[in-house]
This record gives sequence, structure tokens and C-alpha cells, in this order.
Amino acid sequence: MADQEWKFEAPEPDPAVVAGIKQVFHGQPNIQTEGQVRNLKIKIKDFDGQELELSECFYKLGLVEAPRLLKRVKSAVPNFVSNYDFISKFHHPTAVQVDNYYLHTESLVVSRVNGTFTKWLAQMNNNDLFTAEGTTLPLIREMIIDLSTLVESLIAKGRVPVDLGLKDLYIKILPDGTPKLQVLLIEVSKVSSTAHMEGAWANVRKIVKDCFESRGFHPNNPTTSFCNYIGIPPKNIGRLLEDFPDQWDNSRKGIFLLESCANAGQVSFKINRSGLVWPVRSDGLGYPQLLLELISHCEQKAEYNENFPYDYVKLCRDSYKHFKKIRHWLKIKLGGNRDGLLRQFEEWSPNLWSTLYTTLNGPNCK
Repeated sequence: MADQEWKFEAPEPDPAVVAGIKQVFHGQPNIQTEGQVRNLKIKIKDFDGQELELSECFYKLGLVEAPRLLKRVKSAVPNFVSNYDFISKFHHPTAVQVDNYYLHTESLVVSRVNGTFTKWLAQMNNNDLFTAEGTTLPLIREMIIDLSTLVESLIAKGRVPVDLGLKDLYIKILPDGTPKLQVLLIEVSKVSSTAHMEGAWANVRKIVKDCFESRGFHPNNPTTSFCNYIGIPPKNIGRLLEDFPDQWDNSRKGIFLLESCANAGQVSFKINRSGLVWPVRSDGLGYPQLLLELISHCEQKAEYNENFPYDYVKLCRDSYKHFKKIRHWLKIKLGGNRDGLLRQFEEWSPNLWSTLYTTLNGPNCK
């Protein structure tokens, strides 16, 4: 069967694109500035071999022809045409690029992908995604961050995706073999309220939760805190998620601990209201004996008020900073070195790092 050629009738070509083409090919005859597509009528196959509702095509604008995909837009998306102008001009590394729209068949011309995220995930080995200790490996963690930065970029432009879910996620295999998350935005709506934005972030967190559950993955406390932090900061979500303490080594923890108390007047109020508490024994009756011994030693140089969580953080900071001055017998009890001391802090307070990080980088922090 011969390839079918369609001529686009709506919407009109982007004037900026047309002007750019004319400038590049100035003086050449018969330059066509209206998009054309050759439908190859071949549906691409998903990672499990099943056909997708995506057909291969070639899209031509001016002298440039490139391989693309056709995606039918169901009539159940009544507002799509009004969304098209925004979606086609929205550019983000994680967004499937929408090049054009063919009104007669309700088809989008979009950049190429290799399959759905769901089917890609199903054929992956858990050892390539997660650790046995319950943390995410860089591959899946970066996809979570990419998805979050996409939603942040949309919100910055006054839009949120409508009913974002796993169904909208695809995978593109890069030339070096790396899988890259891609999101096909079909419908967006204008941000109408804070609750509207929070709903979009709730959808992102649900996608992550569904992803974990589909693989039988049980995240540890730091990874759970990482996921719960999605959408909490008002801006710079990508950078803040990238630096989240679920991936910290002991050196990074030590640096953060020293920095967290650097401006006591600014951070003590926040830490005292963070939910962090002084550790208690398993029976809830008093403080652990080792903690009492550490307090007794450090109180030779400073005072600590057990009514204020900030003073607990200050105790951790002081003992870490001056670990060499701690009595030898107490050093041994605390793990023998600074790494052992950090492990002791984590035993007393499993959510210490994530609580401090989210408190000092929360919605009310600049």
C-alpha cells in the first residue's frame, strides 16, 4: 500500500518557524513552509511486543523531513484544540515534542519514543532500579526528578497537566542505550488555585508510588521522605530533589550537620517546630544511657535544653565537630570514629537528615 500524504489545514504554521526557514533558505525556489506528513501506517511495538496506538510517519516542514509518530487524540478530550497552542510551544527535555496537529483525523505529530514506561518498567530487573536496602538507583531516581521538573515548568507557565498518570509516560532509548523518560501531554488546564497545584503534585507522587508497588519495592525511610518531598518546595524542585539526603554519604552528612547550626538565630525556630524530638529509650522512659553520657561530656563546653529539638541538633553537631576531644572510652561506645557517630545519630533518629533538610528547604525558605 502506498504511503499516504496529508496536508495540514489547522492550525496555521507558527510564524516564527516560517520566518526562520525563509531566512535559512533565502533565495531558494519552491520553499514549502506548510507542514506535510507521510503516514507509513506502521504501528510501533511496545517493549513487550504489543502494538501501540502510535504510527510511524515522516514529517516535512520546508526542506527538512524527519521521522515522527502519529498519535490519535480521542474525542474524550474536548478541550484539546484550545490546549494545542500551549502544548505545541511548550518545550522541556522530558516532554514529548508536539510538532503539529491534523484536524481531520484528530492526530498529533509527535517526537519518537520506543515504548511505554509501564512496559519498560515491567521488563527491567529490580537490581537495576533499587538497592536491597530500599533506596532508588540513579536510573529511576533521575526519572522521578525529570518528571518533577516537567510539572514545575508547567506550573511556572500557569498550567497543570490534567489527570497525569502512568498512561502518559513513555521511554525513549538514547543513542548510547540510556532510557530517557518522556511525557506526552494531551491536556493541560490553567492553574486556578493552590489546591489545583497541589493536586498536580499529588498525581506525581501517586505515579511514583504506583511505580514502586508494581515492582514490589519497599522504600526505606529516607527514600519515602524523598518521595513525600516532591512538590513541597515552591521552586528549584529539581535541584532540591537531586541533593536530597537519601543519597548522601557520611562526608555530606557531616558537612550538612556543621552547616545546619551555623546561623542559630535563623534555624533554631524552624527546627524547634520541625517535628524532630530528643531520642528516648524503647520503653519511652527517659533518654538512652549513651545519649546521657554524651550530654554529660559535651555540657562541659555548652548547655543543652532537652525542651528544644534544636539543642539536640546542636549536641550532634558539637560532638561531631569536636569528636577528637571526646574521651576514648566514650568514643568507642559511639562507634570509634565520626562515621560511627553518624550511625549512632541515625539509630537514635532514623529521619534526622530528611527532617532537617525539608525543614531548612521547605515552602517558607528562600
